[in-house]
Amino acid sequence: MADTSALVSLASASLLSLVLSEFDVVVTDIVVGELDAMSTFDDAHSRAATLVLENIDSMRVLNASDYQRFMTSRIDSGEASCLEIIDGGRCDYLLTDDFRALGEIEKQIGDVVLLSPIILKVLVMRGIIGKGEALAKLGEIARKRDWLGRPIYRYAMRYFDEGVSDA
Repeated sequence: MADTSALVSLASASLLSLVLSEFDVVVTDIVVGELDAMSTFDDAHSRAATLVLENIDSMRVLNASDYQRFMTSRIDSGEASCLEIIDGGRCDYLLTDDFRALGEIEKQIGDVVLLSPIILKVLVMRGIIGKGEALAKLGEIARKRDWLGRPIYRYAMRYFDEGVSDA
């Protein structure tokens, strides 16, 4: 289960097709609506959202109808719709980029929330890409998503230092 921000980040670094070939990606109809709204602008995020929408047939789209109960000041409708699906047992994990909402998301669904840079590490561990390429993609995402110097970027860099060889 991926939220809007995670999909946009992966698409912004040309990782979407690779992720779709390696993982069963699930989204909600609410996330699709957010991507559609984002795609109407004229910027890098809009182009990434458009790329995700162009590949939506490669994802499983689930309807969410009772997601408002998960919304908070930090958890938006897209994330809340994902939480509804996970809470209902239809998906196991949430992939997000919303570092600010991470604590609140964990309170609602426990430790089944993952930040999108983890996907890069999994790709390295599976031997799909090398650590150098993964770090380059992480840097590209950080530049395009304004993560440089932010907690999510520092977290991702520390995460890569844990147990991933340079091979």
